[in-house]
Amino acid sequence: MWYGLNATVIIGPGFMHRAGHGPFLIPHPPLVNCILRYGLEREAEYRLSVTHEFAHLKTTPFVIAYTLMVFFIAYAERDSLGWKTVVLLLLSTHAAWEIIAETVTILEDIKGYSNMYRDVPVGARLVFWVITSVLVLSGWYIIFK
Repeated sequence: MWYGLNATVIIGPGFMHRAGHGPFLIPHPPLVNCILRYGLEREAEYRLSVTHEFAHLKTTPFVIAYTLMVFFIAYAERDSLGWKTVVLLLLSTHAAWEIIAETVTILEDIKGYSNMYRDVPVGARLVFWVITSVLVLSGWYIIFK
């Protein structure tokens, strides 16, 4: 259930994931899940990927509000927004959504999350956290430069 609606998450078949409600399922490549779940056993990878996708759905209203706020502030700080700025801000807000979704995934079961990664090198997760953090901060830098 998601805000009173039955939500759906489909992992595969093949490379694509799908998430949404009813016939409105958004297909997307699982790039973030591939990076974050690198080295995990198949069952743990699947479980965390499903939790991460549902976290996206759970946080959608907050992320929409955050995105509107970012664009409102950006527009207030500048006379106009060029296409490059718009693209960077979209990347930045999407990176924030990925950080939020993974944080929700971690908070769902902190001890279980930690146990799943006990024998997995931290490198891939570090790449995720560094890249997404840099993208979020870059968006805010562009707004106020």
